[in-house]
Amino acid sequence: MTADTLPTAALPKPPSMNRLIVAATIGNVFEWFDFVVYGFFAVTLAEVFFPTGNPTVSLLVTFGAFGLAYVVRPLGAIVVGGYTDRAGRKNGLMLSIALMMIGTTMMAVTPGYATIGIAAPIIITLARLLQGVFGRRRVRQRRQLSGRARRRATRVRLELQFATGA
Repeated sequence: MTADTLPTAALPKPPSMNRLIVAATIGNVFEWFDFVVYGFFAVTLAEVFFPTGNPTVSLLVTFGAFGLAYVVRPLGAIVVGGYTDRAGRKNGLMLSIALMMIGTTMMAVTPGYATIGIAAPIIITLARLLQGVFGRRRVRQRRQLSGRARRRATRVRLELQFATGA
């Protein structure tokens, strides 16, 4: 068998820039959807998971758990950034998405305070911590995509997406 007759493996075609933009946008929409839903249903979450007898205190505790997710974001940058440096961007993104899904699933399946008592607000707070630590990794990836874009129109679309937070 000569080198000319050996079967050659077809190299996979890299995804188009438009496809990458759409994928990044979809990921961002899902992430922001989670934050918006938590804020929108804060009153209901306060009644179900953080009952204190005083609705104002319950709501403040609920927003405290919500805000905690933003406070721990730098920790996520350190943890995921270190892992991404060692394992690569794709693996870092997959870790981030998987742990973000775990936090979201924890919030979805946690029974209320009336069912499991003090464990309910603890689980919800831990879920928010997971979402805060491992969420919002796509901003950097959008910036990297923007740097890779050769056409001005594609760079403008990416920067517009970055500026609007979509």
